[in-house]
Amino acid sequence: MTAWRQGRAVRLNPVRIFNYALGVALAGLIVFAVIHAMPPRHVTIETGPVGGSFYHAAEKYKRALEARGFRVTLHPDPNSLDIIDRVNEAPHRVRIGFVAQKLDPQRFPAIRSLGAIEMQPLFVFYATRLGSPKSLDALRGRRLVMPPERSGSADAARLLLREYDVTPANTSFTYLPIADAVASLQAGRYDAGFFMLTPRNQFITELASSPGLALLDLRDTLTLSRLESYLTPVVLPHGVYGIERRNPPENVHLLAATVDVVARDNVPAAVINTPPSGAYQPGATCTATRDGFSSGRHIDMKPAANTPNSPVRMK
Repeated sequence: MTAWRQGRAVRLNPVRIFNYALGVALAGLIVFAVIHAMPPRHVTIETGPVGGSFYHAAEKYKRALEARGFRVTLHPDPNSLDIIDRVNEAPHRVRIGFVAQKLDPQRFPAIRSLGAIEMQPLFVFYATRLGSPKSLDALRGRRLVMPPERSGSADAARLLLREYDVTPANTSFTYLPIADAVASLQAGRYDAGFFMLTPRNQFITELASSPGLALLDLRDTLTLSRLESYLTPVVLPHGVYGIERRNPPENVHLLAATVDVVARDNVPAAVINTPPSGAYQPGATCTATRDGFSSGRHIDMKPAANTPNSPVRMK
């Protein structure tokens, strides 16, 4: 092989050219392999609606992950029951989400629980013009409002109401975006509303202080928790929303779902080992079970590798 350099013929060594090209190709393959072997640095967090407890939890995770160099996108959706499906449908992406619902682990063999972060009671606020209802059956024939149909709030509400024969066949069920549902209940357009959120969520604190509304004490929590095993009896202490006003005036019995963080089994260890700011704070909510804060998980799934043994709790 001959080439010309400054007017002179120069003989090129084909073997040397081949070795050089091979070295460049191998170097490129090594760089490509190293890049693709590195854990993804972008995380999508599937959340519930903006303003909900899942969204606030996601914001804490976002800050913690960004501090470790991840790029984080929050994907809010009012249909919180569908979060696990979106996490499950992303096998080649790092996607985590929150669940607080009954699940069939056989449907999600690749999903892992990263731990429990908090408990969300189902709050039932009723209009005081109804008097003092003693049970959910007093809401039969009334106008009920709750977040969207595919939300955890609506799902839990329907399950409990069905036990008292309160159904769409004999009662008005209205599903609205959570902020609209809260505002409509405060405006007196509905007789009662159902919201599964943390006790310190802004919507709950607003409703607890709204004139003309009161919290329904669920006195059958032990029985209902046997019928719906993913729900745990909890007690909201009297005066928690204003001890000087005794708001509420008495302890309120509620049912709560444990919130788990879930991801596919390919989630990087750096994501698993990044607790959100304010996590690992026992007793950080104002609800308690008879034996203290529940440490169980209702999701019968394998924990991800390197997952902390104890549940985490958020402020």
